[in-house]
Amino acid sequence: MEDDPKVEENSQHEETKGDIKLIASDGTVFMVHPYCLQSSSRVFCSMLETCDSEVNNEGIVLHDTEIESSTVIRLYLDFVYGNVPVVPEEGKHALGKLCRLTLKFLVKYDCAPIILAFRLALLEWLADKVIEPHDVFLIASELDNIKLAGSALRNAKPWVWGPVDSDDIHGSDGVAGRSVMDLHAAPLYMIGGITPKYMLGLLRATRYHKSMPSRHWETIAKSFEECMGCMENEKNG
Repeated sequence: MEDDPKVEENSQHEETKGDIKLIASDGTVFMVHPYCLQSSSRVFCSMLETCDSEVNNEGIVLHDTEIESSTVIRLYLDFVYGNVPVVPEEGKHALGKLCRLTLKFLVKYDCAPIILAFRLALLEWLADKVIEPHDVFLIASELDNIKLAGSALRNAKPWVWGPVDSDDIHGSDGVAGRSVMDLHAAPLYMIGGITPKYMLGLLRATRYHKSMPSRHWETIAKSFEECMGCMENEKNG
């Protein structure tokens, strides 16, 4: 006999318990309000409008084990309900990975209002030093948000790669002691995750700062923003 699925409330507040099941890929069930899903996601809105009776009976079942896990859904619903998201106990590295996966979820389900709140949270986490700047830069690249990427660069000064597996280009870390924003020291996932335009902007902005980590991140950020602005102007004719 299979164990009953784990049922979680959709947020940190008892009074927000809903009546629709949102079932994560790991089987965790979140009870949510339909109007909250509709207002936060065009995709969920369409599901609820076209499959209303089926959703009421079975719930919305998610299958992608990478971006539809309970940890991602929990963070998404914290934004939906206006809760203060809980930073993972595992620390900054875990938060960065969770945020990258959450962005993929938000894009897949066309959650424009939540993406705005997500961006504001990233800026706050950067200022509080609870998320690493390279993770925010990767997200900014995916969102094509120059301001967010510039903020990541301005907060890059104290951040370097740690010693664990840092010389393995196929691992999760870059070269030990080097800045997390130094592309020459970056791990494979970071190189693959930055869009070509943002990679070019970062390379141009750091071309005079070969000895990284650098003390000149404000200058680098301004140079990056100017370079990206020029590319935008060229694109727009």
